[in-house]
Amino acid sequence: MSEAKPTNELEAQTAVQAIGSKQALSIEEQADWLSSLFLFYLNPLFVKGTTEPIGISDLGTTSYQDKPQLLYLEFIKQWEVERRLPQKQRSLWYALWRTVGYGRLFLAIFYYAGYSACSFGPVLILTALVNHFSGSDELTAAQLWILVCLMFVLPLIGAILAAHSNIILAHVGVQFRNALVNAIYRKSLTISSSSRQQTSTGQIINMFSNDTAMLQRFLFFLNNLFLAPFIIGICLFLIYEQVGVSTFVGLGLIIVSFPLNGVVFNWLNEVRKEKVKLTDKRIKTMNEILNGVRVIKFYAWEEAFQAKIAVIRDAEVLLLKKIAYIVAIAFSLVLTAIPVFMPVLIFFTYVELGNQLDATKAFTSLALFNLIQFPFVFLPLGA
Repeated sequence: MSEAKPTNELEAQTAVQAIGSKQALSIEEQADWLSSLFLFYLNPLFVKGTTEPIGISDLGTTSYQDKPQLLYLEFIKQWEVERRLPQKQRSLWYALWRTVGYGRLFLAIFYYAGYSACSFGPVLILTALVNHFSGSDELTAAQLWILVCLMFVLPLIGAILAAHSNIILAHVGVQFRNALVNAIYRKSLTISSSSRQQTSTGQIINMFSNDTAMLQRFLFFLNNLFLAPFIIGICLFLIYEQVGVSTFVGLGLIIVSFPLNGVVFNWLNEVRKEKVKLTDKRIKTMNEILNGVRVIKFYAWEEAFQAKIAVIRDAEVLLLKKIAYIVAIAFSLVLTAIPVFMPVLIFFTYVELGNQLDATKAFTSLALFNLIQFPFVFLPLGA
C-alpha cells in the first residue's frame, strides 16, 4: 500500500461527494437527542420488518463518518506518516486507529465500564434485600423503595451505555473495513508484475471479504476484551467478601484453564489458516476456469474441472465442519462450563471448611458468577 497515493482528480471527486453527503443525512444523523439516546430512530425499521422485508432504500444513506472516500484520504495521510518510520516500526494498526480516532475507542470503553458498574448494582442491592428479609439488617421503608427503584434504573442506564458503546465500535469496525477495502482495491490496480505473480486473485478477494470482515467482527467486541480482566477481578473480590478463602479455589481453576484455552484458540487458528489457503486455491481455480471457459466448453472438459473444484470444496467443507466442532465442543465445554462449575467447587470448599452457607451468600455469589460467565469467554483473547 505504500505506492497508493490519492490523485488530484480523486480528491476533487471526494470533495464533491463530501458536500453531497452532508446534505443527505443518514437515519442516525437525522435523529434528535432523545431519539439518539434511546435509539428510537430504529423503531420504523423494526415495525416495517414485522410486516414486510426491509430493503436497501429503507436503510437510508451511509453515515458521513463511514464514507469510504473520506476514510481512504485520511488513511493515506496517516499511512504516509508510518512510511517515514523505519520498516520495522511501521504499523498498519496505528495508522487505522489514527484515521478513526483513539478518542472513540476510549469513549466506547468508558461507556462499557459504566455498563459494567451498573451490572454490579443489582447484585449489591440483592444482598441488602436478602439481609433485610432474613432479619440480619433492618431497612426503613424509604430505603427499601430506593433500592427497588435502583433495581429498575441501574439496568436501564446500563443497557443504554452498553448500546452506545456497541454502536461506536460498530461504526469503528465499518470504518476500518471501508478504509482497508478501498486501499486494497487501489493497491491491486497498481501492483507490479513481479508482485502480481506472487499474489493470487483468491488472496486479494479473501482480503476484501474474509480478512476485513473478521477484523470488523473483532472490533465489535473490543470493549469486552479490554474490561474482561477487571470485571472478573471485581467479581472474585466480591465473592471473597462472601465466602472468604474458598474463592481462591475458583481463582486456581481460572489459572489452570488458561493453558487449555490457549490450546483451543491455537487449534482454531491453525484450522482457519488451512481453510483460508483452500479458499484462495478454489477462487484462483474458478477464475482460471472462467477466463478459459470457451476452451473448456470447446474440448468438453466441464466434468473434469467440475471434479477438480469439487475436491477442493469438499476439503474446505471438512475444515468448516472441524471449525464448527471446535467452537461447539471446546467453547461450550471449556469456556462456558468452567464458570458454571466454579460456584459448585467454591461452595463445596466453603462448606467443607466448616462454614454455614446461608441465603445471602448463596444468592449473591450466584449472581456474581453469572456476571463472570460472559467476560470469561473474552479473557483468553486478552491474554
